[in-house]
Amino acid sequence: MKALSACPCEPVHLARVPRRTWMRLLPWLRHYQCQQCGKFKLAKPREVDNARALEASHRAGR
Repeated sequence: MKALSACPCEPVHLARVPRRTWMRLLPWLRHYQCQQCGKFKLAKPREVDNARALEASHRAGR
């Protein structure tokens, strides 16, 4: 597994992946992998969902 680190890509590129056992100690975070750069990240699902909704509204407004 690649180290958990900051990803310069947008949150809309994150895809959920199964958490490791130790990650369950942080139930407010979910495990994601960036589909562009391949890095793993722990993030709040609400923040990722908000970023996806914002991106969808921008696309609809074009």
